[in-house]
Amino acid sequence: MAALLIGLFINGTLFARSLRALEQRDLERLQKTVGTLVEHARRAGDDLTMQEAMYALSQAPGIPFACVVDQNKIILAHNDPSQLGRAFRRPRIPFAVYALREGAERWGSLVLPQRDPFLKKWLNSQLIFWMLEAGAASLALAAWLVHGAKKTAALRQDLSDAARRAEEDRANFKKESERHARLRLCWMAWLQSAVDQIERPALFLDASQRTVAYNRSAARAMGFSSLEEAVGKSWQEIAALGGLGKTLQQSLESPGKAVEPPAGSLPFQFVTLQDALHSILGTWISFR
Repeated sequence: MAALLIGLFINGTLFARSLRALEQRDLERLQKTVGTLVEHARRAGDDLTMQEAMYALSQAPGIPFACVVDQNKIILAHNDPSQLGRAFRRPRIPFAVYALREGAERWGSLVLPQRDPFLKKWLNSQLIFWMLEAGAASLALAAWLVHGAKKTAALRQDLSDAARRAEEDRANFKKESERHARLRLCWMAWLQSAVDQIERPALFLDASQRTVAYNRSAARAMGFSSLEEAVGKSWQEIAALGGLGKTLQQSLESPGKAVEPPAGSLPFQFVTLQDALHSILGTWISFR
């Protein structure tokens, strides 16, 4: 009888250790899987995928929170969007940290719940019960394993869905960027055609204050050797406009009004245009 009790005690102890080992192994697998996804999203500059991955994790049973923090413990991604940008605070439940790296350099950490804080106490208090109910414990273990497999499968599906949505968002963004680029080219061609109809020197700066169109008179007046020489340049790179920063600033602050530089400067006139939403479209610059 004593030998039987000792054997049951050893089996119960080994069972408890097996549970802990399985839980730790599942956690490590989860950390590695999610960590790889987060590192890939970081390299791609895709914050949306990181955020969706944290949200998907928090929806899985037994995972109340998940987040990514940088080296300064500032939250970069969290299942609760209101926590973004805040300093990470230690939760009351045990948690595990997985190092996130780019090459050999560590840039942050993946933080996940470690395990039930009362697991050890519960295992110790139930050890005798496990010895007497070895068969029931075996069934419970089988059920736990099935549940774990379902949870892992559900998590993988959530991560797959999140990755698919992120890919769709990237594709939509690419299409929108291409459409915007085509529209900008058409707009620049139309603008150049309009500027060519003006006899006196005139050029147009876009909302970023870069040259997008100017006529031949402006090219001669400002010393350009060709009509393509100054396209895309900042106003600061054009010698004739170099000392007119204050005048340009005044024009940007007074859209729709003609602003001229102080007496003694070159005879320029600045007019900044804006749309119905009061967004700056650009600035006309012409000789008086």
